[in-house]
Amino acid sequence: MARVVFRDARIYLIQWLTKIRHTLNQRQSLNTDKEHLRKIVRGMFWLMLLIISAKVAHSLWRYFSFSAEYMAVSPSANKPPRADAKTFDKNDVQLISQQNWFGKYQPVATPVKQPEPAPVAETRLNVVLRGIAFGARPGAVIEEGGKQQVYLQGERLGSHNAVIEEINRDHVMLRYQGKIERLSLAEEERSTVAVTRQKAISDEAKQAVAEPAVSAPVEIPTAVRQALAKDPQKIFNYIQLTPVRKEGIVGYAVKPGADRSLFDASGFKEGDIAIALNQ
Repeated sequence: MARVVFRDARIYLIQWLTKIRHTLNQRQSLNTDKEHLRKIVRGMFWLMLLIISAKVAHSLWRYFSFSAEYMAVSPSANKPPRADAKTFDKNDVQLISQQNWFGKYQPVATPVKQPEPAPVAETRLNVVLRGIAFGARPGAVIEEGGKQQVYLQGERLGSHNAVIEEINRDHVMLRYQGKIERLSLAEEERSTVAVTRQKAISDEAKQAVAEPAVSAPVEIPTAVRQALAKDPQKIFNYIQLTPVRKEGIVGYAVKPGADRSLFDASGFKEGDIAIALNQ
């Protein structure tokens, strides 16, 4: 029995010593690995330090060894790169023009010179333009065959197939046989129009003009009023007007017509000069 116990104790002791030895061996191996790792790290550190030192030394050597001509900066180095115009093709130019960066080009239309109207020939009709009256309905006093008559725009002359196309200040446009003709004021009437535009009239000239009294209104006979309302051209049946110039005054000499009722009612006398007619 004692032998068995002693044998077990010896086996247990041997196992325990074996474990202790194994543990010590592991610790020594670990310490060896740590020492080896320290050596590797230390070697890498010195290697990196050597490389950095070599780089710094090389840079310093290049900086101090290069001459001044290599350090000079060319003036063209500061200039921005310039694109060569030859590198652009037609497609690039067309693409840029389509962007309208500076606004769309608006061509300025060249004014077309209008041709000047052809001069209108003077009419050969045996009529004389004696006067022109302007107002809401302008009219022209035209003498034909020794008789004066007032024509409005669009009316036809009595014995001629001519129509009053347009009434102007010194002439009338007629449409005769499909053509436009001009009927100008006679020379005496033309001078009358030019002078009557001047408002300065001398005192001596005023005395030569017989003015009807304004205190009493003119009583026009009812029959005459009705006849003129129907046809204003019948005015020349009652009063005849003839352009005259007397002592610097340009106007119309008045005389009675075939029916002198209106002439007498108006207070006119033969030889009076009318420079203005009330509407």
